[in-house]
Amino acid sequence: MGPVTALFEHREGSIWFASARGLERLRDSTFVTYPLPNSKSQCAGALHVDSGGRTWIAPIEGGLRWLKGGKSGTVTADEIANDVVYSISGTDEDDIWMGRQRGGLTHLQYSGNSLAAKTYTQADGLVQNSVYAVYESVDRTIWAGTLSGGVSKLKDGHFTNYTTSDGLASNTVSAIAEGTDGTMWFGTPTGLSELSGKRWRNYAVPDGLVSPDVSSLLQDSAGVLWIGTAGGLAFLRNGRVQAPQGAQDWLHEPVLGMAEDRNGWLWVATSTRVLRAKRSSLTDKPTLDNSDFRVYARDDGWAGTEGVKRFRSLAKDSSGNVWFSTNHGLAVVNPSRSAVTSVPALLRIEAVMVDGDEVSLEQPIRVPPGEHRIVFHYLGLRLANPERVRYRSWLDGIDHGWSKATSNRDATFANLGPGKYRFRVICSSDGIWNNEDISIGFSVLPAFYQTIWFRVSCFAALLALLWGIYQLRVQQLQRQFAIRLTERTRIARELHDTRRKTFMDCCSKFRQLATCFSVSPKKQFKISIVRSPWPKMQSTQAAIRFKGYAPGQWRRAISLNCFERRVRSWQTRELKILSLRLSNSSRKVSVRHCLRTPRTRSATSRSKSCEMRIGMRAHIVSRPRSDMASKCFRLRIRDDGRGIDPKVLKEGGRAGHWGLHGIHERAERIGAQLDIWSETGAGTEVQLAVPAAVAYETPVEGAASRLYIAR
Repeated sequence: MGPVTALFEHREGSIWFASARGLERLRDSTFVTYPLPNSKSQCAGALHVDSGGRTWIAPIEGGLRWLKGGKSGTVTADEIANDVVYSISGTDEDDIWMGRQRGGLTHLQYSGNSLAAKTYTQADGLVQNSVYAVYESVDRTIWAGTLSGGVSKLKDGHFTNYTTSDGLASNTVSAIAEGTDGTMWFGTPTGLSELSGKRWRNYAVPDGLVSPDVSSLLQDSAGVLWIGTAGGLAFLRNGRVQAPQGAQDWLHEPVLGMAEDRNGWLWVATSTRVLRAKRSSLTDKPTLDNSDFRVYARDDGWAGTEGVKRFRSLAKDSSGNVWFSTNHGLAVVNPSRSAVTSVPALLRIEAVMVDGDEVSLEQPIRVPPGEHRIVFHYLGLRLANPERVRYRSWLDGIDHGWSKATSNRDATFANLGPGKYRFRVICSSDGIWNNEDISIGFSVLPAFYQTIWFRVSCFAALLALLWGIYQLRVQQLQRQFAIRLTERTRIARELHDTRRKTFMDCCSKFRQLATCFSVSPKKQFKISIVRSPWPKMQSTQAAIRFKGYAPGQWRRAISLNCFERRVRSWQTRELKILSLRLSNSSRKVSVRHCLRTPRTRSATSRSKSCEMRIGMRAHIVSRPRSDMASKCFRLRIRDDGRGIDPKVLKEGGRAGHWGLHGIHERAERIGAQLDIWSETGAGTEVQLAVPAAVAYETPVEGAASRLYIAR
């Protein structure tokens, strides 16, 4: 290395040395590795640590070795050095059981400095000499799972064998575990078998296993049975097999070994990696995230992270350390040291890009209107294991929370709406997240049609349009209502005047008719006019009731034929006689008559007006053509009656009467001037002056002028 010119201790705990040859770093690793002594291959196999702290290793190439207190040795007894040891188990110090490829089941026990070995084979009752998995239970019963013969139980020197005919899922047994209640579990290539007392039960893929090929088993301190299969990790709790949920690749990798440390963490060795996971997150969390586990790599002190396929390739010693058997030797970790919180990475935002152009971070960032692509580049600085740094981002106003942890060092946003935003980012190293985030604010400017004043203007314009439509509709309804009201008023006035006049005429005629009969002056009569109960018929009934006659006398005094002729002679356009009826008991003559409807009255009026117009036209045509140039048409009518009360003329008519009101309105409607002169006892004179444009039709060459009073 040469002379050291400078030393520096980094915030992460590493020591940097500067010398003439360059820069070097000294860092304390999480794992301690041990090469296999006196072995051509560093691929370790089965592993066991006894209660005395001696570590037993069975290399893949064969034989058995031990390691304790910096010393190591090789076991040569009973031809073990020439055989392959598949598995090792035991509960006491320097007392182990081994499953061998060809030698059956061997019991090794130290006595002083000597090692005694006893082997059991098929000759002793073992079901098969190829023993792959060995397990010593709490009551010191030895269980031996073979490659193709089933499983043997050794207790009190006697073997009991179990095969598929007894309920075992397969005669090939790859893993054995014991439950807290004494239940024995056996992993096979076709599923998981449970032996509780004398009852067998098997679990397969339909029961929840991710794969039927079970390679390892572990009963943890909470009573959960962890199942390592060729398709990933599963667990059995409360009689139900489940699998942890998550998108992590290691959840679906072949599991080769498992162990639980004193802190409740689960250590897992797969075919490609070694990791530590929170047991509670695996069993209870709906979806795992990267903070629930940690994957270890070569920077943590590993020579290689690939596990080996052996029963018990992970083991925990009495001190709480966890031992790993890998294809590059042995490794041991102190879980207490691995749980020490590391220093969080230094995080900073390096650049902000808008459509590929970098913007200055020293000034407020304003993105112009339109569709743009904004990219934030950030970096969490950590010299030790920089590949483990994970990032989470959050854009205020868009995201509802932190994004999923990822190793990407940039975040992209496109087509953001106008407004103010703040981008936030945090990072983690070894699962330790920063307490505070790094943020930067920016704003996206609005286009003119996205501004508040534009939206307010559009809203005001919409309100004005709706108000205008409303006003137009109101005016239209008012005009329609005025037209209908005028027409109904006109009809009501005509009906009022016509009916009242007709009723008065009827009463007068009936009174004259009653006096014409040979009725005694001492006798009395009563006339009543009653409207019919059938409105559509618009009929009324007049009754003449004679008083003072006996039922037979009044009929002889009245000539009914004469009465009927008189009544029939009254029929006019406005009155139609429907029927006559004589009542002997009530001494009453009833005449049922019908008044013409307004439509009939209007038709009659039009007919009379037509006659009047024809007569007047003939009179005007006979006048000279030069009179057509006058400015108006005048019509003057005078009578020699008793005249109209001046007070009535001044007030425009009597209360409840509409005759004068009606003719004034009609004259005003055609733009004419109506003048009425009257004196009491001197008659009445009415003059109507109609403008020529209204009264006369435009003259046509070769045709006589025509008058249109009824226009």
